Amino acid sequence: MLHANELLLRHLFHHVDGDTSGPREFTGPIGKQLKKCDKLPVVQFKPSEGNLGKVPENIVKDFSTDQNYLFEVCQVITSGHCNTPLSNRNPGKLAHSRWATTANRILRLYISSENPSLSLMKLTEFIMNVYAPIWFSIKSQPTCNYGAKHLLKFIRLSRYLEKGLRDIVDPVIQRNGFFGHHENIILSMISDERKHRQKLGLRRILKAKSVLPRKTKNDFINNPKSSHRINFEKYPCHTQCAERCVKLVTEASAAVCGPDSRDGFIRVRADSRKNMPCFNTKSEFVIKK
Repeated sequence: MLHANELLLRHLFHHVDGDTSGPREFTGPIGKQLKKCDKLPVVQFKPSEGNLGKVPENIVKDFSTDQNYLFEVCQVITSGHCNTPLSNRNPGKLAHSRWATTANRILRLYISSENPSLSLMKLTEFIMNVYAPIWFSIKSQPTCNYGAKHLLKFIRLSRYLEKGLRDIVDPVIQRNGFFGHHENIILSMISDERKHRQKLGLRRILKAKSVLPRKTKNDFINNPKSSHRINFEKYPCHTQCAERCVKLVTEASAAVCGPDSRDGFIRVRADSRKNMPCFNTKSEFVIKK
């Protein structure tokens, strides 16, 4: 789901500003400014109301540095005032494989533009109303039973776009609408907190099971009724953790040779990140006693 969310921003960016050129370069005027946007001073900018909503505190504490920047810069644009620490922070490296940092830089460029172009305003509005809210919604509810709800949110939040831009994002939603499959929708229904949704989902299952071409001996086996909630495997609806693992293995392969050395490199790096998840200043350096 996170990848689908990035694809929406990517296709809209290409339509509004232009294609990419190389692993870190863009051809359009906005893309060319993103590389050094963090060096620009923050100016008086027009606030933009978004659909960020409330994110649980325990989820915010688990954000990475780039995710935390996106969360804070969205709040800044909503309020219309930027504090000094955020303006001095790095929004993340620019890379076509990491559109979260591209979104950070677009918003950073917006708060540094006294007279933003129409294209920049469209991209900022999309990030504030669609990209960021869906990103944090997926992070707050990452399991597969919420996938259908996230897909519905894709559709609902993007309806504000004009027809020309909807024609760009709608095919992307359709191509990545795997959670619109009826099985995923029913899974979302039977795991819903609302009892009437659970009952409706179960009725749909019973109705589908009643239309069988033939009877088998298994059809006569009655399972015991249970009053407790239905349990299911907590599979994630995104592959961000797998992408991070691939990135870490790639770094280990470039730094050391041999399986034992790679294993040691990865374990030390994982332990270091666990002890010091954030290391922007010397004051955050902690030596374990």
